[in-house]
Amino acid sequence: IEQQEAMRKKAVESGYADIEIDALHKKIKNLLPKLKILEKSLKIPQEKSLFISSGEQNGYKIILQIAFGESIKSISERYIYDGKAILYTDAEGTVLNKVEFRFLRINPLGYSFKEEGRSLVNPTPNFFEDNQQIDKNEDLILEYFERTNPDEGFVKKHETTISDIIFIDKRLKLLETYRKFLRRTKKMIKRKVYDFDLQDRVRVQYMLEFQ
Repeated sequence: IEQQEAMRKKAVESGYADIEIDALHKKIKNLLPKLKILEKSLKIPQEKSLFISSGEQNGYKIILQIAFGESIKSISERYIYDGKAILYTDAEGTVLNKVEFRFLRINPLGYSFKEEGRSLVNPTPNFFEDNQQIDKNEDLILEYFERTNPDEGFVKKHETTISDIIFIDKRLKLLETYRKFLRRTKKMIKRKVYDFDLQDRVRVQYMLEFQ
């Protein structure tokens, strides 16, 4: 009980601030302009661009596959799951406005259809240049959707913020999950920048072969 109370007090005071999460937001934001410049240099056509029109204030979204596979709960309960990271940017494609991790899963066994969707959203992926300040991450949103008819759309069943969750350990689990997928996303964006940079170097080197 004393340990839970200490965790609760720390959570209230810090607001789920996390230095690593701030650093990851900053690294992703700093990679976006490089990605945009390299796409332009490589003359990647719009239909193949990572920057897709989001419809939100003329901004873009970048969709990355971060998970895919099968999970087995029991002999009769198996799920095919698919996870994506969606980064929303400004109209220039250089500012990180929102982060969403969206997971879909379906049980391919049984006699009834049911598909579930879960979204973990950070509407304000902030960071501060001053290391003395840390974003509190109090507005992380967890959403649950489902549909029981493949011809119909998803229906939102539940929505909560990290601050509304009663159990402290579940709040910390939510923060831990966000951090884990943010690490994976940063790694993938960094890899994209590396790959594009290498392609551009090879392209220019080839053009310089005069003999």
